[in-house]
Amino acid sequence: MFPLHYFVICLFIPTTSGYSVEPSSERKCNISEEYSALQPCTNISSQLNELFMEYNDKKIREDVMNNMTELCTNVTTCYNSTQCSTSQNYKEFYEAKCQNLEFQKADLYNCVFKFYEDIEHFNCTDQYYFLSDDLDQRKESYNSGKLCFLEIVEKKCSEEAKDYVPFNYNTLVETLTEKPEGDTCAEPFHEFHYQQCQAAISKAKTQIVMAFGRDKPSIFDERWASVCGYCQEAQECAQNCCKFNDYDRESVNNFCSPPLKINTENLEKCLKKLEEENPPSEIPPFLNTTIWNDSCALYDSLNGTKNNWKEELNKFCEKTIIKEQDEHKMDMSLMGCNSTEC
Repeated sequence: MFPLHYFVICLFIPTTSGYSVEPSSERKCNISEEYSALQPCTNISSQLNELFMEYNDKKIREDVMNNMTELCTNVTTCYNSTQCSTSQNYKEFYEAKCQNLEFQKADLYNCVFKFYEDIEHFNCTDQYYFLSDDLDQRKESYNSGKLCFLEIVEKKCSEEAKDYVPFNYNTLVETLTEKPEGDTCAEPFHEFHYQQCQAAISKAKTQIVMAFGRDKPSIFDERWASVCGYCQEAQECAQNCCKFNDYDRESVNNFCSPPLKINTENLEKCLKKLEEENPPSEIPPFLNTTIWNDSCALYDSLNGTKNNWKEELNKFCEKTIIKEQDEHKMDMSLMGCNSTEC
């Protein structure tokens, strides 16, 4: 994938008029050559980027769609007019990005988001694997469950989507179930995957609010059981979706429940036993039951132990940690506790 700093240059350097349209074989250019190659395309790409941002989550008017289609043709032609590899990378990116126009025009991203968000509320979905990570299984479900999918589209989606889907069903299924090669992360497949994750996150947040309201629950709160499955689905989706960065993924973890990583029953028994059999001076501060019943105090305590809290926890309370997530800064992210100022 092309470096981010080139993208910034492409958006903000001044433009010059005119460019060659003769494509040539790719080669690596020096900085000066890269600058000269990117400069003529800046104005076009800036206009297109602004329109994609403006219409990211809403229907595109017909006149705007025509403008964006023309800009897509011009920007890919412009970037293809040079041998420089970075320009070729941009060409590939915009070719992928512009594939989204067809689905945006039909309001398909909003439609699919609603489908994913409400999928469990329709009886016909029980026998299909529309959310399977196995793309072959997912494709089979869309093919065999076409009537079910169309039923949900008819009830949840806009007129544009309802007009599009029945006559372009095979195209939609291929897009939803065939992961493209390359690493642009701009193709419709990835945008649909992003909508699936957004729906999972929305459902997890809704369940948390329904379970706890404004409470900041203890790790031992039995109400966590009602949200764990939703949280896990949201976390796993964000982890596997290229459109989420590390900050986005950590944000999802921060509002979800620690019981995904801790066997709370084992831990509660262990903490009580420790307090019954040992004087307070011999118990590590972060194993104090008072702390474990105060989410924010627990967050601060575990942050204070830095990277050895897992070893300490296993030493005193074995069989407590049931899942590791070392790729995150804080393995036991707690809802509502993002700093020491809880």
